[in-house]
Amino acid sequence: MRKKEKIRNTKKRTFCKTVFIMVLMVGASGISLAQCTPQGNSYWITGNVSDSSCDIKAIGHTVVVWYDDETINRTDIIGPSAYYLDLENNKYIVEMENLIWDDKTKSIKTGVTVHVKIISEGDECRAGPVDVIISGDGFDNAPDMTLICGIMEKSIKSYDEDGNEKDDFIPGQNVSIKGAGLSPNTNYAIWIQKDPIKDGAKLNKDEDPSGKQEMVKTDKYGDFALTELWAISQSDVDPTPTKWDIVVDNQGEGVRNEYDSTYDGLDSASSYGFMAPVPEPATFTLIGVGLIALMGYVGFAKKRE
Repeated sequence: MRKKEKIRNTKKRTFCKTVFIMVLMVGASGISLAQCTPQGNSYWITGNVSDSSCDIKAIGHTVVVWYDDETINRTDIIGPSAYYLDLENNKYIVEMENLIWDDKTKSIKTGVTVHVKIISEGDECRAGPVDVIISGDGFDNAPDMTLICGIMEKSIKSYDEDGNEKDDFIPGQNVSIKGAGLSPNTNYAIWIQKDPIKDGAKLNKDEDPSGKQEMVKTDKYGDFALTELWAISQSDVDPTPTKWDIVVDNQGEGVRNEYDSTYDGLDSASSYGFMAPVPEPATFTLIGVGLIALMGYVGFAKKRE
């Protein structure tokens, strides 16, 4: 029975690959991939990667796709492969398999965000990561990427816990960050500091509302993956509009615990708070437990140009 089931599943996967190629290559609107997903976990992420400006070809580079843990991933090669002989040179298809399969519902997880990046094949060229929200339609197209060679521009951005880029947060939400274009294989300390932060500014732990010191280590490309930075509790309410900056402090070069734009990363941040004073403890006693908690906004703006 197991052998027959394995043969049946293999035939089904082959059929699904064939149907998928038809949809991708000719845009066959009348063809559906729905039958490929309900009984199994076949699902595809596809996209296009342009060659670099220095004419390094995207074909042959490795595509990496992951959900919530980058170490648990699926990979494929840009361009034609053993499965996809007719695929164009700059396109890729990655089969997700069990990556986004929900054992409880016996279906593909929809509405979740997966991440896609292109890694170097010894030429120091890469691209991404970009985010893709799973629709449940059998496959989803990732945003186009362009191969970048050499040193990437520093990029420190804030995200929600699902990996969606986000600038404004409220109590009860989690702030996470990702970084790129930093020094490779290097330890960094992450700080939240009140805006503005200028070159040479001392970094103050008491000013960091997260209440802890986060540490990350970049990979060989100078990137670090999504990292939770601050779980904002319901009691974290600032009665005045507050601006924050996120500083990624290089622990190997420059001066530690001090912002240096040459070695460190910076994400400019802003927030919009509820304009009201914080009640004193005595006030709480007077008005009782029925007091409605003030809700404030905490925002992390995009990287300064």
